[in-house]
Amino acid sequence: MSPVKQQIPLRIGLEDEAQFDNFYSGEGDNLKLLHYLQEANPDLLYLFGKPASGVSHLLIALTKRAEALGDKVQYVPLKDLAGAPAEMLQQLEHLDLLCIDDIELVIGDVSWQQEVFHLFNRARQEGTRIVFGGHSTPTDLKIDLADLKSRVLAGQTWAVQELSDEEKLSALKSRAALRGFNLSDRVANYLLGHRQRDMSTLMGYLNKLERLSLEEKKLVSLPLVKRLIENQ
Repeated sequence: MSPVKQQIPLRIGLEDEAQFDNFYSGEGDNLKLLHYLQEANPDLLYLFGKPASGVSHLLIALTKRAEALGDKVQYVPLKDLAGAPAEMLQQLEHLDLLCIDDIELVIGDVSWQQEVFHLFNRARQEGTRIVFGGHSTPTDLKIDLADLKSRVLAGQTWAVQELSDEEKLSALKSRAALRGFNLSDRVANYLLGHRQRDMSTLMGYLNKLERLSLEEKKLVSLPLVKRLIENQ
C-alpha cells in the first residue's frame, strides 16, 4: 500500500447480503463460531480462514448487528484501500466496534503498520471492541512490526473452517431458498463440479443464475446453468 498525497474519506459500504442469517456454517466448529459471534460481544478477536471461507462475511455481519443495536461501528477492508494514505485511519478510535479486515495486507508497509498500531492503542484506551480478519493462521501471520502482531493476537483467535463439498451443496440450496427459488441437486452438483469451487465464486454464479432466470422468465434449470457457465 503506497501512500498518496490526497486524503480519502473513509466511507465504506457494507455488502447487502452478508448477514448472520445467511451464513451457512454446517454443524462443526463454524456453528460454534457463529453462535459465539451472535451471542457475545467480542472484545478483541482475530478471525482467520482461507480466502472466500467467510471471514469477511462474518465481520460485516458482526458490524451490521452492532449497528442495528445502536453502536457506533466501522468496517475497514484493507484490500479496498490499496494506494490510500494510512492517515485515513485517524479519528476512528471513538467507536464501539472496529472491524479491520485483510490485516495481512499491512505486511511490508511500515506506514500502514504504524498507523494500525497507533489506532489500536487509541481505540483500546477508548474502550473500543476490535475484531481483526485475515487469511493467515496466527503462526503464519508475518507482520513485521512485532508490537502490532502481538496486539492482533492478544485476544481470542478463531478459525473459519472451509466447507466440505456436501456442506457447499447445502449452502447453495439454502441460499437459493432464501432468495425464493429452488435449486435442484443436479444444478447444485453441476455448479460445484466446474471451475472454481470456493463459496464466493459459487454464490456469484447463484446471483447470476437468479438474474438470468428473472430476465428470461425461466426456472433455474441445468440447461440454464450450463449456458451461463459456458458464456463466462
